[in-house]
Amino acid sequence: MDVNGLPVYPEARPIGEEDITLLVSAWRSAYFPPSDTSPANIFGWRCAYDYNISRWGDSIVISGRYRGRKFVFPPLGSKNEVVDVVRWLFDKEKDLILPCAPLWLAKEMVGLGFKIASDRANWDYVYRSDALANLSGEKYHAKRNLIKQFVRNYSAQVEDLTEKVCKEAIRFSDKWCVQRDCEKDESLKMERCAVQEMLRSAPSLGLSGIAVKIDGEICAIAVGEEASPDTYLVHVEKGNHQYRGIYQFINQKLAERVAPLYRWINREQDLGRDGLRRAKLSYHPSRMEKKFLISL
Repeated sequence: MDVNGLPVYPEARPIGEEDITLLVSAWRSAYFPPSDTSPANIFGWRCAYDYNISRWGDSIVISGRYRGRKFVFPPLGSKNEVVDVVRWLFDKEKDLILPCAPLWLAKEMVGLGFKIASDRANWDYVYRSDALANLSGEKYHAKRNLIKQFVRNYSAQVEDLTEKVCKEAIRFSDKWCVQRDCEKDESLKMERCAVQEMLRSAPSLGLSGIAVKIDGEICAIAVGEEASPDTYLVHVEKGNHQYRGIYQFINQKLAERVAPLYRWINREQDLGRDGLRRAKLSYHPSRMEKKFLISL
């Protein structure tokens, strides 16, 4: 991984398509990076949060802005260098914030006198892939019933996320936004942009997934990637809510494909949204990947 072509922090530049290969390499080799710094998340959301890329030493630094305040993600690099880089970043900018810090980094920084707060809205939900594929037991009874209703009422086909299907999925995301009135919700508008950026660059980002079609039209998509040899990371789950049971159906179908290859499925965070939190808890996560907010 050659980072020498990047500006040295605090100098930085916007992230572009030319950075995808470097982002993929950096994330794969970094020490336990959070899901928020995956190539798809960084590339997809780069416009929404004004992401910029730079380096310090051999580590990559991703910075952005949220509600006018600058933040940096945990740097992508080796364990020892990441700690040193974080210390240096706060030496340069005292009012900086660092969200989405994994537990190992939070422990290191609190021992150095930094303030640590729980970043609950960004905790990841991690499930046993076979549990989501099989949906066994009483706790999943309602999910199985919804899937049975969906299968009984609709003749659905499941397709892999090919280049052709990605183009169709982009059109589906536009229709989904019309249903959800995205123009009146800034967060949904930003999400649509991020999803479409991921779909346009799916092959280079290493993304995979499935689409569910009814009468030849996409009615749901699920998009993700390998996070580690035993974990699959899901970035996108979208469905046409007019088809009752569609979300439960696509969730199980994706898990059926993932389970033979990965022990765990990480379905990312709930962003503090009550409805999303209830939905993710209803699938009974095996564990939560806790994250923390670091500041001085």
